Amino acid sequence: MNKKIFILSIIMLTLISSVTAYDFSVSSSSEHTIYYNINTDGITVTVTYPGTSELTCWDGYTKPSGNLVIPYSVTYLGNTYIVSAISDNAFYFCSDLTSIIIEGNITSIGSHAFHGCSGLSTITLPEGITDMNSCIFYGCSSLNSIIIPNTVNTIEYAAFEGCSSLSAINIPAGVTSIGSYAFKDCSSLTNVIIPDNVNQIGTWAFSYCSSLSHVTIGNSVTTIGIDAFRDCGGLNSIIIGRNVASIGSSAFQSCNSLTNITSHAMIAPTLGSSVFVSVPASATVLVPCGTISSYSSTWTRFSNFVEQFDFDFSASSANVEMGSVNVDTEPTCQIPAVVSAIPNEGFNFGYWSDGNTDNPRTLIVTHDTTLIAYFIGSFNVVANNAMGGGIYPQGSTAVIFALPQVDLQFAGWDDGETANPRYIVVTSDTILTALFRTPDTVRVYDTTTIYDTVINIVYDTTEYNHYYYDTTHVYDTLVVYDTTRVYDTIVYVNIDTLHHYYYDTMRVFDTLVYIDTVNHYFFDSTTVYDTVIYMHIDTLHHYQYDTTYIADTLVFYDTTSVTRYVFDSTWVYDSVYITDTVYFFDTVYIEVPVQGIDGVEMVDVKVYTYLNTITVEGAQGMVLRLYDVNGRLLATKIENAATIHFYVQSSGTYLVRVGDLPARRVVVIM
Repeated sequence: MNKKIFILSIIMLTLISSVTAYDFSVSSSSEHTIYYNINTDGITVTVTYPGTSELTCWDGYTKPSGNLVIPYSVTYLGNTYIVSAISDNAFYFCSDLTSIIIEGNITSIGSHAFHGCSGLSTITLPEGITDMNSCIFYGCSSLNSIIIPNTVNTIEYAAFEGCSSLSAINIPAGVTSIGSYAFKDCSSLTNVIIPDNVNQIGTWAFSYCSSLSHVTIGNSVTTIGIDAFRDCGGLNSIIIGRNVASIGSSAFQSCNSLTNITSHAMIAPTLGSSVFVSVPASATVLVPCGTISSYSSTWTRFSNFVEQFDFDFSASSANVEMGSVNVDTEPTCQIPAVVSAIPNEGFNFGYWSDGNTDNPRTLIVTHDTTLIAYFIGSFNVVANNAMGGGIYPQGSTAVIFALPQVDLQFAGWDDGETANPRYIVVTSDTILTALFRTPDTVRVYDTTTIYDTVINIVYDTTEYNHYYYDTTHVYDTLVVYDTTRVYDTIVYVNIDTLHHYYYDTMRVFDTLVYIDTVNHYFFDSTTVYDTVIYMHIDTLHHYQYDTTYIADTLVFYDTTSVTRYVFDSTWVYDSVYITDTVYFFDTVYIEVPVQGIDGVEMVDVKVYTYLNTITVEGAQGMVLRLYDVNGRLLATKIENAATIHFYVQSSGTYLVRVGDLPARRVVVIM
């Protein structure tokens, strides 16, 4: 009785184990029964083997044979599942399989998945797989071609070992490591290119690949493992990347056909024992420029070292529509490269991509080098009715000036800008036209006949932006600015033949200044002053107030050899007289205007302004005094220089006195 219970227990355990090996099976379109496990997400399934363990994975079940299709999805009990993976050992030793098509969204294939499928000749792998796991195609001796997806980044231990019919393999650029024994005994493999991202080649990785004739090892590989290419008797040439630092023992042992070795490493890689045993000592070893001594002292088996230029060098144009580049001399170990940048019409050479501006350019190439020539446009700036036009390189600054004739004034540019001078960053061909207009007019009142005449006032539109009288007209009559405009200058009044001057201390007139019939001059009573002011000229050409009226704030002066000021019949001499809020200074002459000077030459002394600088010429050794418009002394200088400068902080009207000469008014505009 006890024995029967024991036997029944074994049967029950076997049934339980069998039930849990897979979740369900479905017949595929190729009429194969495929077994699945439902994943924990309840949405995807994994293709698996039906047996109880990896050692008995197909015991008691019919192995698939012929052409197998693994579907994208399967339906079971009304639920549809996505096929996402193939488990370890899934088709272990299914030797009668001849081809496999994987339709689905599979991203993982386990170790030994197709191990021992000796009849398998072709397989289609989907994109998305990241690893060729260990022994995945071990012993697939009929597999003659396979495309490894670009998403794969590792080829692990013995992944393709024993694939003796595999004649070609494309290792994707994203692969970073090739495991030990990965392609061992792939006896039909003829050519291998190991991409630059691979950093290590495992031990015995390509050993016994007897048909392998050429190998290129990428530039990221640092270590070539022990016996990596051992007994590859057909190997006749190898290219070793520039970062290989060590080669493991017996890596190329028995490669007795190896006659050409190219190494890009700038320092000879260290060698383990017996690395090149049986490799002909007469093999040609090509090494980088200047490294023969490093190799000859390390790779002592060989004597035929030849330096070769093995750096990538190129030179091109950033924009072929702007110019081209020619390599005049290709570089070698002994000869530098010479390149020329050739601009097309309308352009100029600017610079090379490393910042150098030599053209033609000569350089010694000691590493991979790519030069790009950048060109800049050369554009025409046309300045109609102005100066400063011409041909300018792209990005440079053109400066143009509008210079009006004596009877015209600058009105602006045809694009609406009014700056003069005008600064333009040149990015294209440009045409600008300066516009001019007739100047504003003033009224001239004759003190004898009392009729009005129109004369012109010219506004200097150069960099000084000052105003001056048109010297082609000489009148002995009163001249004022057109009162419909507001100017930053002071209005002058010329009193007939006496050539005396006075000015209104307010900057803006309400109305014109009038002249009565007895040669009296007065301000209109609508101005800001609280009295009507009269004045007359006595026989001594002095100015004085009419004793009938009491003036609050005005001071006048004359132009005789002794500067005199009259205020309520009291004579005041020298310098500036101050009363209440208005300040007057010495005589200002406007007989011979000078550009940029609000005044004229006097005793060969010139005074003019530019931006914040007041310059005095011809006053060597003389005392110079600078006052503000209110008569306050700002600075005193005595210098022997031909030009003496005062620097001011703001725009406005200033007074300059040279020695004992009358002071001059100058206007500073910043």
